[in-house]
Amino acid sequence: VAAAPGDYTAAAVRTLRPLLVIGVGGMLLSAVLLVPVIEFALRSTRAPDANLTFSNSFPMPAGQILTLVIPNLFGHPRLEDHGYWGLPFYEELTAYLGIVPLVAIFRTRTRPVSVLLALMVVLGIVISLGIDGGLFTLLYRLLPGYSLFRVPPRMLLFTVVGGAGLTALFITDLQTLDHKGRVELLRPVVHWGLPAAVILAAILAFLLLAYYTAHSTDAPPWRLFYSAHMTALAAMAMGAAWVGLRLWTRNDWLSRVPWLVGLTLLIIVIDLWHVSAPMITASTADVPEMWKLMAQSAPAGPDFRVMTVPDEVTWQAGSTYTHHLNVSGYDPLISDQAQELLDASGQNPTTPIARLLGVRYVITNKPYDWLGLSGFETLKEITQEQDWHIYETADPLPHAFIVPTAQVIADSGIALRKLTSGEIDPAQSVVVDRAVNCVPGIPDGTAFTGTAQIVRYAPNIVEIATRSEQPGVLVLTDTYDPYWKVAVDGQPAELLRVDTALRGVCVAAGVHQVRFEYRPVLLSTGLAISAASWVLIAVVGLKMLRNRLQTSESRRRA
Repeated sequence: VAAAPGDYTAAAVRTLRPLLVIGVGGMLLSAVLLVPVIEFALRSTRAPDANLTFSNSFPMPAGQILTLVIPNLFGHPRLEDHGYWGLPFYEELTAYLGIVPLVAIFRTRTRPVSVLLALMVVLGIVISLGIDGGLFTLLYRLLPGYSLFRVPPRMLLFTVVGGAGLTALFITDLQTLDHKGRVELLRPVVHWGLPAAVILAAILAFLLLAYYTAHSTDAPPWRLFYSAHMTALAAMAMGAAWVGLRLWTRNDWLSRVPWLVGLTLLIIVIDLWHVSAPMITASTADVPEMWKLMAQSAPAGPDFRVMTVPDEVTWQAGSTYTHHLNVSGYDPLISDQAQELLDASGQNPTTPIARLLGVRYVITNKPYDWLGLSGFETLKEITQEQDWHIYETADPLPHAFIVPTAQVIADSGIALRKLTSGEIDPAQSVVVDRAVNCVPGIPDGTAFTGTAQIVRYAPNIVEIATRSEQPGVLVLTDTYDPYWKVAVDGQPAELLRVDTALRGVCVAAGVHQVRFEYRPVLLSTGLAISAASWVLIAVVGLKMLRNRLQTSESRRRA
């Protein structure tokens, strides 16, 4: 803006160059995470289903900006049967800067980097407000990939990083100034800045406390007591910070260094004790009752899956503790083909798709015949405790099995309809999207015999022992992904997409060892880019440091 006529382009380049370097450099350094995430996100169900409402899930209420100064104002107590009081998912909607960073925003010497850091603080807060902040909608519309993410308050990371950077610059400014310069820098803060902040925060906190108390049914009013406690602690911290800064501005500050150090340590301890500690909880795993009952009825194994009916997201995490394979398990980056296959089951364990996926057990919170789903007469109730019922299905397929024939159906929609309707029996024939020559079929009247046993089942490696008298296709009812590699008896083989979204491989007659291993190429690519970038930065940094030392030595000799 202030550039001379004719110099606008050069001025714009000089101004934007640091931002461009930071952006490109950050992407290169984080490529090990960024590259796979982008690729996986674009192939997940979030890509086609993303919308503004989804991305705006859980915005930060404007009133919670107060927690930048008064930490945990809306936090505990978590009253029984009340869940999070006041605000859901409180920990995800919280950022705390502290007093010194807020002072640093206004008192740090103006320089390009301080302006950038201050913008990070402000932008993080504005974007975290979601649609109400205005900027969030622009990012959703204009920034590629932003629509795949939700919970706007996660942008408060920029606020915290910006505040930390400004604090470092502020401390640097104090160190480089003489006593008179420090007094001039801190005078506005000591005289009116901190007192005004205390008064304003107290007034706003009082108004919010009055509102929550008036709308509270708690007896006694725990919200009032807790928030008043946190407000008082924040006021004490502000007062201690004011005293510390006031002492730094006195002419006899050198004689008070021990007191200043002690006061600083006290403020840090109070911060850690009353701010960070309440938000970091560690406890023994609280396994939901439904999954405890499941573990007692049928210990986890790799050969079957469990389905919860209905598909409540809050029910899914329990299988993590019991290690059951849960066909309903929550996966934020499930592929669209896998999601279509799961949806085709209708969340009904008696459908052909549920049978294909190996659903052997069903967990419900009411008798199955009350759910209004077809096929309940084929289920067998094996246990019931309190509100939970566990049923066993009649004829689930194994997690891994061999089929003797294949049908080529290039259109996944048609293939899915045939599988869903039962027109294709997945135990006898597999659907592939291109021709395979490993299943010549079996003569009429000849029974096919083949077995597949999972001998190792890990997140990135699956090993299966097979035995069959005829060639066929080994089906593993786990999600297909092109980065899975497969080997038969140690020799690389072609990975097949079978039944629209599952993994398969041709196996000849006889006994074989099959190994599926997940080797994502993009992860290795991202790792190489990040490693090379870090090495380059280290080399450039060392060279710059050497040049600076040589320059300093030359000046000293001169």
